[in-house]
Amino acid sequence: MIVPEAVFTKAAYEQEIFAKINKAIAPHDTGKILQHEWLNSRGAIARFDRNAIEIRLIDIQECTAADIGVAAFVISLVKNLYEELHISYDAQCAWAASDLAVILDETIRSAGNAMLHAKTYGRVFGIENAATTRDLVATMIEKFLPDAPEECVAALDVIRKQGTLATRMIRTHEKQGESLEALMRRMGDCLAHNAPLEA
Repeated sequence: MIVPEAVFTKAAYEQEIFAKINKAIAPHDTGKILQHEWLNSRGAIARFDRNAIEIRLIDIQECTAADIGVAAFVISLVKNLYEELHISYDAQCAWAASDLAVILDETIRSAGNAMLHAKTYGRVFGIENAATTRDLVATMIEKFLPDAPEECVAALDVIRKQGTLATRMIRTHEKQGESLEALMRRMGDCLAHNAPLEA
């Protein structure tokens, strides 16, 4: 399960997540060596020892500027939700994990062309006119552009205009006829020069 179950307290998390993990692993861990926190493979996990939520669903980018830009962008989105700028806490809690999983699955299949729930999900962030996930993310980047170093904002702008790293890599390889070896060399250059991949 990538999208975590909807639980809203530490006690509920212990019961609904950790207790089930421990029960499932018990026959294979008679010495009780494995720790439940390391067995939790959801896309977002509570780290009570750090008072944090670890988001595991975001891939590493092609350069540090893009990594930091994406992290700053996610932080700005989380702050937006926390401050209830466009949707109340109760309305956030009402979103079913299964509905979020449908959005995630459709986005995995269709990337920026995914249309399922884009308009409904956009309303969570006060965005009414997004037709696809590409439109939604581009509008979200414009609306919630984080306070970040200039090179990080520039990397987010490449994502906004040209799509995700995976989309840009596919476009570079398939549409421009660049070999995988040449593409990987370009990716190495992106890392070395801290510059986003332009497709």
